Amino acid sequence: LPLVLAATAALTLLLLAAAPARAAVTRTMTGGYSVDTARRLELSIPFGEIRIEGTDTPEVRVRVKASCNSGGDCGSFVKGLRLESSNRGGTLRVKLERPDNHEIWNMEREHDRHARGEGQRGHHDSHDSDLSIVVEVPRSLQVELNMGAGEVSVEGLRHDLSIDLGAGEVSV
Repeated sequence: LPLVLAATAALTLLLLAAAPARAAVTRTMTGGYSVDTARRLELSIPFGEIRIEGTDTPEVRVRVKASCNSGGDCGSFVKGLRLESSNRGGTLRVKLERPDNHEIWNMEREHDRHARGEGQRGHHDSHDSDLSIVVEVPRSLQVELNMGAGEVSVEGLRHDLSIDLGAGEVSV
């Protein structure tokens, strides 16, 4: 019996070692955006953990760390993220843009439809993806954050702050 247990344990270890591992995918993006004549910053972030810090610099700086541990579809999601910006009419807009036609975002749309009472909420298995965002903002700017879900912390701002958070925690 001890020989059978030892052989079974050895075979199990060999099988685990031979199983293909899913590589973690991590990507860091940064952006620097001149404020020029803008008096207001609009941030649009899908989900994650965001920290907004008031600074004495004349530009907005954004650092996004996106990661996932399950590979596959999650890896394509992380690789497809992009930062976009525009500065018009006194408002600097910075948006973390999704990959086109990505399933995670389609599920978010289904969730929004369900919240409005339109159809059933879709189910989506976790992709084990994380977004960690740090935004450095000139203290003089008004800030508006639109975010689907996550954790928000804000410190060092002097002007109006508006946060639209679908679900999560806010610390100011």
